[in-house]
Amino acid sequence: MTDKLHCPFCGAELQTHTMTPGRTLICVNKGCPVDSVVMKRIIWQTLIDGKKAQDALGKMSLALTVAEEFIGGLDWQCNPQKVLDEITSITKQEE
Repeated sequence: MTDKLHCPFCGAELQTHTMTPGRTLICVNKGCPVDSVVMKRIIWQTLIDGKKAQDALGKMSLALTVAEEFIGGLDWQCNPQKVLDEITSITKQEE
């Protein structure tokens, strides 16, 4: 694996730990909540994947909230494509 990993908390590139080259990684950003934490690559990758999933769920929750608010004020006789376009434009504005 030659892909560079970035800390899921601060975004800094993770560095190979000098005591265990190639086996463990460390975040060296002194302002990061996990600076100096040494973990195997698979643990870092799991944290990164979990953070991405958490962020995606947050965006999905926001989109559902916007949709619920929008649907609550709909005239149910309107065009479904118009509704979809409106929801899409609202969620894109919030990104």
